[in-house]
Amino acid sequence: MIPAEIKTSLYEDFDYPDNPLMGQFATIVDDAPDLRTMRMFEFNKRGCPIFLSHIGSLKWSQLRENPNAAICFLNQNMTVQIVLRGRVTLLAGESECIQLQQYWDRMRVDIKKIYDEYDVEGPFIEHSNLVPPTDVPIQFGMIVVEPVHWEILKLTPMDYPNSQRIQYSYEGGQWNGQHVNVG
Repeated sequence: MIPAEIKTSLYEDFDYPDNPLMGQFATIVDDAPDLRTMRMFEFNKRGCPIFLSHIGSLKWSQLRENPNAAICFLNQNMTVQIVLRGRVTLLAGESECIQLQQYWDRMRVDIKKIYDEYDVEGPFIEHSNLVPPTDVPIQFGMIVVEPVHWEILKLTPMDYPNSQRIQYSYEGGQWNGQHVNVG
Protein backbone atom coordinates (compact mmCIF):
# COMPACT_ATOMS: atom_id res chain seq x y z
CA MET A 1 0.00 0.00 0.00
CA ILE A 2 1.03 3.57 -0.66
CA PRO A 3 0.29 6.29 1.92
CA ALA A 4 -2.82 8.19 0.79
CA GLU A 5 -1.10 11.58 0.54
CA ILE A 6 1.76 10.11 -1.52
CA LYS A 7 -0.70 8.39 -3.86
CA THR A 8 -2.70 11.60 -4.31
CA SER A 9 0.48 13.55 -5.02
CA LEU A 10 1.61 11.00 -7.63
CA TYR A 11 -1.63 11.55 -9.54
CA GLU A 12 -1.96 15.31 -9.05
CA ASP A 13 1.61 16.62 -8.87
CA PHE A 14 3.34 14.06 -11.11
CA ASP A 15 0.43 13.32 -13.49
CA TYR A 16 1.02 9.59 -12.99
CA PRO A 17 0.24 7.29 -14.79
CA ASP A 18 -0.22 9.56 -17.82
CA ASN A 19 3.43 10.61 -17.52
CA PRO A 20 6.17 8.15 -16.61
CA LEU A 21 7.84 8.45 -13.22
CA MET A 22 11.56 8.97 -13.58
CA GLY A 23 13.52 8.72 -10.38
CA GLN A 24 17.03 8.73 -9.00
CA PHE A 25 17.62 5.11 -7.97
CA ALA A 26 20.38 4.60 -5.40
CA THR A 27 22.15 1.33 -4.63
CA ILE A 28 25.12 0.62 -2.37
CA VAL A 29 28.56 -0.41 -3.60
CA ASP A 30 31.64 -0.63 -1.36
CA ASP A 31 29.70 1.10 1.45
CA ALA A 32 28.97 4.13 -0.76
CA PRO A 33 25.88 5.14 -2.74
CA ASP A 34 25.73 4.63 -6.49
CA LEU A 35 23.08 6.61 -8.35
CA ARG A 36 21.35 6.44 -11.71
CA THR A 37 18.07 7.63 -13.24
CA MET A 38 15.51 4.90 -13.89
CA ARG A 39 11.96 4.80 -15.12
CA MET A 40 9.53 3.23 -12.71
CA PHE A 41 7.33 0.98 -14.80
CA GLU A 42 4.36 0.83 -12.42
CA PHE A 43 3.25 -0.02 -8.91
CA ASN A 44 2.16 -3.58 -8.25
CA LYS A 45 -1.03 -4.42 -6.31
CA ARG A 46 0.84 -4.10 -2.99
CA GLY A 47 2.10 -0.60 -3.84
CA CYS A 48 5.64 -1.72 -4.61
CA PRO A 49 7.41 0.15 -7.43
CA ILE A 50 8.48 -2.05 -10.36
CA PHE A 51 11.65 -1.33 -12.35
CA LEU A 52 12.99 -3.35 -15.30
CA SER A 53 16.65 -4.14 -15.84
CA HIS A 54 19.25 -6.19 -17.66
CA ILE A 55 20.48 -8.78 -15.15
CA GLY A 56 24.04 -8.27 -16.37
CA SER A 57 24.00 -4.61 -15.32
CA LEU A 58 26.03 -3.15 -12.51
CA LYS A 59 22.88 -2.14 -10.60
CA TRP A 60 21.60 -5.74 -10.71
CA SER A 61 24.84 -7.10 -9.24
CA GLN A 62 24.85 -4.33 -6.61
CA LEU A 63 21.28 -5.17 -5.60
CA ARG A 64 22.09 -8.88 -5.49
CA GLU A 65 24.96 -8.04 -3.12
CA ASN A 66 22.96 -5.54 -1.01
CA PRO A 67 19.17 -5.59 -1.57
CA ASN A 68 18.49 -2.12 -0.21
CA ALA A 69 17.61 0.85 -2.39
CA ALA A 70 16.39 4.44 -2.19
CA ILE A 71 14.47 6.26 -4.89
CA CYS A 72 13.77 9.99 -5.22
CA PHE A 73 11.11 11.36 -7.56
CA LEU A 74 10.96 15.11 -8.30
CA ASN A 75 8.00 16.57 -10.18
CA GLN A 76 8.37 18.76 -13.27
CA ASN A 77 7.79 21.99 -11.35
CA MET A 78 10.43 20.95 -8.80
CA THR A 79 7.98 21.67 -6.00
CA VAL A 80 7.27 18.10 -4.83
CA GLN A 81 9.81 15.47 -3.89
CA ILE A 82 8.87 11.91 -2.96
CA VAL A 83 11.49 9.62 -1.45
CA LEU A 84 11.18 5.96 -0.62
CA ARG A 85 13.57 3.46 0.87
CA GLY A 86 13.00 -0.23 0.63
CA ARG A 87 14.15 -3.79 0.35
CA VAL A 88 14.53 -5.18 -3.17
CA THR A 89 13.41 -8.48 -4.65
CA LEU A 90 15.02 -9.44 -7.97
CA LEU A 91 12.93 -11.56 -10.33
CA ALA A 92 14.31 -13.21 -13.45
CA GLY A 93 14.35 -16.53 -15.22
CA GLU A 94 11.78 -19.12 -16.20
CA SER A 95 10.05 -19.20 -12.80
CA GLU A 96 8.85 -15.63 -13.36
CA CYS A 97 8.11 -16.09 -17.06
CA ILE A 98 4.43 -15.06 -17.10
CA GLN A 99 4.97 -11.85 -15.14
CA LEU A 100 8.12 -10.96 -17.08
CA GLN A 101 6.36 -11.64 -20.40
CA GLN A 102 3.70 -9.04 -19.55
CA TYR A 103 6.36 -6.38 -19.02
CA TRP A 104 8.43 -7.52 -22.00
CA ASP A 105 5.42 -7.17 -24.31
CA ARG A 106 4.93 -3.54 -23.20
CA MET A 107 8.59 -2.52 -23.58
CA ARG A 108 9.72 -0.29 -26.48
CA VAL A 109 11.48 -2.12 -29.31
CA ASP A 110 14.60 0.07 -29.14
CA ILE A 111 15.10 -0.85 -25.48
CA LYS A 112 14.63 -4.55 -26.23
CA LYS A 113 17.75 -4.39 -28.41
CA ILE A 114 20.05 -4.30 -25.35
CA TYR A 115 18.95 -7.85 -24.61
CA ASP A 116 20.44 -9.22 -27.86
CA GLU A 117 23.03 -11.36 -26.06
CA TYR A 118 25.69 -8.77 -25.46
CA ASP A 119 27.50 -7.96 -22.24
CA VAL A 120 25.95 -4.75 -20.93
CA GLU A 121 29.03 -4.10 -18.77
CA GLY A 122 31.46 -5.18 -21.52
CA PRO A 123 33.18 -3.13 -24.22
CA PHE A 124 31.09 -0.78 -26.34
CA ILE A 125 29.53 -2.30 -29.46
CA GLU A 126 27.55 -0.73 -32.28
CA HIS A 127 23.84 -1.09 -31.48
CA SER A 128 22.53 -0.70 -35.03
CA ASN A 129 23.20 -4.40 -35.70
CA LEU A 130 21.32 -5.64 -32.65
CA VAL A 131 18.03 -7.46 -33.12
CA PRO A 132 15.39 -7.30 -30.39
CA PRO A 133 14.39 -10.77 -29.13
CA THR A 134 10.73 -11.69 -29.48
CA ASP A 135 10.56 -13.92 -26.41
CA VAL A 136 11.59 -12.89 -22.91
CA PRO A 137 15.38 -13.25 -22.84
CA ILE A 138 17.16 -14.75 -19.84
CA GLN A 139 18.95 -11.39 -19.34
CA PHE A 140 15.66 -9.58 -18.61
CA GLY A 141 14.76 -8.96 -14.98
CA MET A 142 12.39 -7.11 -12.73
CA ILE A 143 13.27 -5.12 -9.61
CA VAL A 144 10.49 -4.95 -7.00
CA VAL A 145 11.04 -2.46 -4.18
CA GLU A 146 9.13 -3.16 -0.95
CA PRO A 147 8.93 0.26 0.74
CA VAL A 148 9.89 0.53 4.41
CA HIS A 149 9.90 4.36 4.44
CA TRP A 150 8.17 7.08 2.44
CA GLU A 151 8.69 10.82 2.61
CA ILE A 152 7.05 13.70 0.81
CA LEU A 153 8.28 17.28 0.67
CA LYS A 154 5.92 19.88 -0.80
CA LEU A 155 7.75 23.14 -1.26
CA THR A 156 6.03 26.45 -0.80
CA PRO A 157 7.66 28.71 -3.41
CA MET A 158 9.15 31.88 -1.93
CA ASP A 159 8.29 30.70 1.61
CA TYR A 160 10.50 27.67 2.27
CA PRO A 161 9.95 27.51 6.06
CA ASN A 162 6.23 26.92 5.43
CA SER A 163 6.86 23.95 3.14
CA GLN A 164 5.34 20.65 4.22
CA ARG A 165 7.43 17.53 4.93
CA ILE A 166 5.91 14.26 6.10
CA GLN A 167 7.74 11.01 6.85
CA TYR A 168 5.83 7.73 6.85
CA SER A 169 6.66 4.52 8.67
CA TYR A 170 4.76 1.24 8.42
CA GLU A 171 3.36 0.15 11.79
CA GLY A 172 0.47 -2.09 12.72
CA GLY A 173 -0.45 -2.81 9.12
CA GLN A 174 -0.71 0.83 8.05
CA TRP A 175 1.40 3.82 7.09
CA ASN A 176 1.68 6.45 9.81
CA GLY A 177 2.77 9.94 8.86
CA GLN A 178 4.62 12.41 11.01
CA HIS A 179 5.18 16.05 10.08
CA VAL A 180 8.84 17.01 10.38
CA ASN A 181 10.73 20.25 9.86
CA VAL A 182 12.06 21.10 6.41
CA GLY A 183 15.75 21.67 5.94
